[in-house]
Amino acid sequence: MQTPPIASPQPNELPRAKRLDGTARRVLMLVNRKAGNGLGQKVVHQAIESLEAHGYDTKMVADANEFADLSHRWMEQGELRLAISAGGDGTLSLALNSSPQGTPLLIFPLGTENLLARYVGHKRLPLSIVPLIESGVVIPLDAARAGDRLFCIVFSAGLDSEVVREVHHRRGGNITHLAYAAPLFKTITGYRYPQIKVTATNLRGEAFEATGCWTFGVNLPRYALGLPIAPAAVGTDGQLDVCVLERGSLWSGLSYVTHMVRRRHHLLDHVHAFQANKIRFEALGDQPVTYQVDGDPGGLLPVELSVEPRRMHLLVEPLVAKKLGFAVEP
Repeated sequence: MQTPPIASPQPNELPRAKRLDGTARRVLMLVNRKAGNGLGQKVVHQAIESLEAHGYDTKMVADANEFADLSHRWMEQGELRLAISAGGDGTLSLALNSSPQGTPLLIFPLGTENLLARYVGHKRLPLSIVPLIESGVVIPLDAARAGDRLFCIVFSAGLDSEVVREVHHRRGGNITHLAYAAPLFKTITGYRYPQIKVTATNLRGEAFEATGCWTFGVNLPRYALGLPIAPAAVGTDGQLDVCVLERGSLWSGLSYVTHMVRRRHHLLDHVHAFQANKIRFEALGDQPVTYQVDGDPGGLLPVELSVEPRRMHLLVEPLVAKKLGFAVEP
């Protein structure tokens, strides 16, 4: 591989974590009613009861437009203490896209993978929310934009995005790991691995170009089943970690996954890894190529990605903030 190594940010370059505004008393919760199961909806109501018992004026909504209206109004009025995303990674992405910049967000994980919740230590414990509001800190992380849509964790185009499209096409309720079995089998038996061209520039103005069959733009080092596609991604450096896998076949895919598990895929000469803040993905040839963001279908290529530094504000435990490299206010 002839692309440059990915550089890690220096600790003194990371932003500071801050406390929540203690005067605001409103909490807004966006609930994905398809995520979770009967138990999931039960713990949502338990969380609301706990918040209201501690004096927080809590509003639960399932409509993104209503969430957008209330979050913008209450943030402008200085009344919103916290917005909660009750669902999976896609629900958090929806909350991020619907709320104004600077909105403090907390994840109440009800999804299948809950990648970002695991990364920042959010758990499905209804009685844990109030203590976190009282003692937690807000960390500003980068978000990225694919077309006109913000995403939190990862973009991909290729085989896995086609599996995601098929899963959501069949979706009737909560998505489990088993729900991926039939779409995965259908996709791998008929997928033709079209070529995808990636062109990018980084913060220094350096240009990169690569072509492959599987492509990724990673903001945070999380992916389904814990696959370490870009383990050095940090979400605070203003860039995405881009990974382009040249070869397209089932056996190549299995080989790539094996090397990823061993964290050695970046050493292959047919794998390209680099950082960039502006990236364009386009299909070569006549076959349409889908893309996905944070586990939800995104559309068809071409698409342009850009990074929005410090766009996502998450409430976390102070210890988590310190582990991620943030300086915590006393």
